[in-house]
Amino acid sequence: MRTARKVSQIDLSQGAGFNDAFVGHCENPKRREKYNLQHLNEIAKFFGCSIRDFVPDKPI
Repeated sequence: MRTARKVSQIDLSQGAGFNDAFVGHCENPKRREKYNLQHLNEIAKFFGCSIRDFVPDKPI
């Protein structure tokens, strides 16, 4: 969603109230930081969508 809407990592980090590098760290598979439900809720607020938009309908 971030890339589809052409939002930079830093813009999302700042807009959702995270530190500037947080989104970049979460998207980097070599880093341990990952989103939790609270993070996803803040990102949903930023994008004006539901947190459900980030979770699959059925288990993976």
